[in-house]
Amino acid sequence: MDCSRVNTRLVSIAALLGLALLIPATALSAENYRPRNLIQAQYGGGESEFGLKKVYGYDGNYLGALFFTMGADGNIYIYDGVKGNIKVYGNNGAFVDTIKAVAWQVDLLFPTDMTLPPNGDIYILCETSDAEDRYRVFLKAAGVDSVRNVPVAVPWSFCRSEEGYPQFNSAGIVSDQHENVYLADWRATKSIKLVERGRVLPDSSQLSSLREGIFASTGPFRSFARCNSKVDVKGNPILFDDEGKLVKGWAELPGDSLGTDSLSNVYLQSFVVTDTASSERISKYSPDGRMLAVIDFPRYERSTLTYGKGPWIVGTDGSIYEMLAVRDSVTVRKWERVR
Repeated sequence: MDCSRVNTRLVSIAALLGLALLIPATALSAENYRPRNLIQAQYGGGESEFGLKKVYGYDGNYLGALFFTMGADGNIYIYDGVKGNIKVYGNNGAFVDTIKAVAWQVDLLFPTDMTLPPNGDIYILCETSDAEDRYRVFLKAAGVDSVRNVPVAVPWSFCRSEEGYPQFNSAGIVSDQHENVYLADWRATKSIKLVERGRVLPDSSQLSSLREGIFASTGPFRSFARCNSKVDVKGNPILFDDEGKLVKGWAELPGDSLGTDSLSNVYLQSFVVTDTASSERISKYSPDGRMLAVIDFPRYERSTLTYGKGPWIVGTDGSIYEMLAVRDSVTVRKWERVR
């Protein structure tokens, strides 16, 4: 069951019924967020510039900055799909470095996501065109120039539809503060542990680690979105502590789990439709379920393919980072809490 599709449908129905989703965000929000452009990068041949080329067979999209993430150091890491490297920017927006990565190989290897544990290692997830050997994970260890392969073992049903068809771009890779790395099935909200405290697990241990829920947190709690059954199809956000103990669950909150901050506030993403417009919405809730903020994002025209965790990530400080990859520039916008 595709939880994100169900959540979108539920939110859209609520909007059409004239419920709280039609109330302006300022009326609902106890906190205000203000955007500013943190990173403004150009396309070109320079070290800090991104590649850009048209990819045929992908609905006229362009290949360029495909996904981004944030490290424990607060730096922003953006994958360049044309040059096959990662651009690093400081938390002040200044260009820092270019890191060797794996290259996009059309119709063969598709880098789609990455994650950085606190030790500075970079794990890059790739999908392949092979129906059986679908996932490759590459490790760029901190302080090491080379990139090596990390063995991945997944069950046959991983990232497949109920009919058994492979679902492209439905896998993600995430990590926690203990240097554990997980492969996530976004559609079925399940996850597999690939690396435990920096050590790659054997195939049998990876397969036995399959569990319900998606890890999506940079704070002290583990946040999952979960489908319980075909009857209870909504992905409910739930919090676990470091030992896997259930802390809190909210069956009534709509949206997909985007992550948590260092105070364990929960951020949910949903799609809002009204009679006049549509927008993406991020709702912020306290650990006890109180709504703290609502931010509506315009629906931008993005001309590059966008993979990974999507155009938004949540920082440990509670700021929301948004990547806009269009034909004239690559921008990372930071939404900061102002009160």
